[in-house]
Amino acid sequence: MAAISMGALVMWSYFERFGTARVSRYLNIDQSPVIHNQPDWQGGLFGDRQKERFAVFQEIVDRTLPYAQVEHFTHLPFSLKRRVTDVERLFSLLSVSRPRSKAVVQALTHQNDHKLAFYNHQTWQHKMRCLQAYLAIPYDFRAGIENVTIPVVNLIGGRSQLYDAKWQQQVTQMLPNATEIVLPRSGHAVPMDEPIDFHKVLKKFCENDLRVATKKRLSKVAFLGDAAKFKS
Repeated sequence: MAAISMGALVMWSYFERFGTARVSRYLNIDQSPVIHNQPDWQGGLFGDRQKERFAVFQEIVDRTLPYAQVEHFTHLPFSLKRRVTDVERLFSLLSVSRPRSKAVVQALTHQNDHKLAFYNHQTWQHKMRCLQAYLAIPYDFRAGIENVTIPVVNLIGGRSQLYDAKWQQQVTQMLPNATEIVLPRSGHAVPMDEPIDFHKVLKKFCENDLRVATKKRLSKVAFLGDAAKFKS
């Protein structure tokens, strides 16, 4: 199985818990194995602006906590609905770098007052829980990174505002069998900022994996053929 990950800690967590025996290669898309900055690691989420932006997250989490049991987003006070959607838009805009990407994010996320009054945001509680987790849990999967010996392609957004490129390049150096590709004009959301270059990287990654899989199947067939000859 080949694995591809962007904007999630799922694979770093998977590798720590289960190892790499079931994964043949991994494409890591602008994702640090560390979320909170540490004395020895300042490449966490938002880099040197982490404290400032985490304070925004904490503020919206605190404001929504009294409404945790409210089933429908439409039942929240209008000012709170506006704040929730504004913070979501802020995070989305920080994820992209190119002007066209920012324009798309603005168009997709803006709700005028009339639309917002009737907007049924079905995942808002889930997103608030995710923010709580980011703030409270010290995600740090560096301890097991040296055990990720499978081939890794570390795809880095050169203008990522979520994870500083220089720290992402250190992740490449920590991995025993990794190469890196830096897209200098891309933010964190690489497929959105650089769709053509991303497609090229993804295509090459998948083709390499297919070639490995095909080679393994051919090796098995050749072995069985030799065995048949031996029996005869």
